Amino acid sequence: MISTAQAAEVTTGGAVAENEFTAEEMTPEFVAILDDLAKRIPDDFIFDGMIAEADLLRADIARTIYDSAKDSKGALAGSFEVQVLNQGEDSISIGVFSDLVYAEIQDEGGEIKAKKKYLAIPFKDSKSIIGVRWPRDFAEGELQFIKSKKPGTALLYQGNRLMFILKERVELPGLRYLDKARTLWESNLDKNLGGHIGVSFTRAGFE
Repeated sequence: MISTAQAAEVTTGGAVAENEFTAEEMTPEFVAILDDLAKRIPDDFIFDGMIAEADLLRADIARTIYDSAKDSKGALAGSFEVQVLNQGEDSISIGVFSDLVYAEIQDEGGEIKAKKKYLAIPFKDSKSIIGVRWPRDFAEGELQFIKSKKPGTALLYQGNRLMFILKERVELPGLRYLDKARTLWESNLDKNLGGHIGVSFTRAGFE
């Protein structure tokens, strides 16, 4: 799967431990306790907690997309999936990604140029009639092309009804849904991750 938008990455293992504890701070007794914990908690117990935490991030991304978008963005919200990036002896890296080609520009914004002549934008008052169709889905001659006075713009009519606005390029404002979702996710991280770790300890036999 080709990832086009990464929301966050959660990493656990040796690299994080080294950042939090120096050798001088760790007494031999504490090292022995950590080694014992590592032996008694199987890797898959921690892995399950990491997957559960990443899935919460995925849900926060979907929720934020629905809250941020004016139009329906169900395809975008449903495209994000949890993926394991790396699972080694000392670390686990998990990300949340979308494989939609427009996921990144929907998040960050930017200019979209037509690959051929125009980009077709359904006219807002005709969306209920257009449904999920695009100009190519209409019969030949059913839509009438009218050049607009605005540079780089044209119109498609069906009879007297404006159906599509055609533009050579459009500037898309970014929804910034990934930043919002990450803020929401991080606000609950301590509680949620602590719960997942607690489940791992319980499964390993700690009370």
